[in-house]
Amino acid sequence: MRRIRRRKRQTRVASYIPPPPPAVLHRSKRDRDRDRRYRTRYGITLLDYEAIFEYQKGVCHLCGRPPKKVSLAVDHDHRVKGGGKTSVRGLLCPGRYFGCNRKLGGIDNVPWLKRVIDYLENPPAQTVLS
Repeated sequence: MRRIRRRKRQTRVASYIPPPPPAVLHRSKRDRDRDRRYRTRYGITLLDYEAIFEYQKGVCHLCGRPPKKVSLAVDHDHRVKGGGKTSVRGLLCPGRYFGCNRKLGGIDNVPWLKRVIDYLENPPAQTVLS
């Protein structure tokens, strides 16, 4: 009979998440869950999210469209060590395939983006062909 080897479970050390602010405690469970998710992932509270949302007038910062079914996604810089509030850049439309947050994730390189803008404004083929 063959023996099946089982791996030992790894124990995860949970990082400390401070309790939500009192203004969030009296809200619905959905809002409390959102607050916990924002604090865990991005280091901001639901109140911070709502302040950014109000500052952006409730629309995506890049395309200017309001959210349809889901709330705006928190855009953050992955290169910032430790994350936290300093990594949050704004709120963008999430879109599974074509949202601004997805598009920006693929072009998160400023020098490359400047070259793309130069390429679109001055296409090399037009210079050669004219």
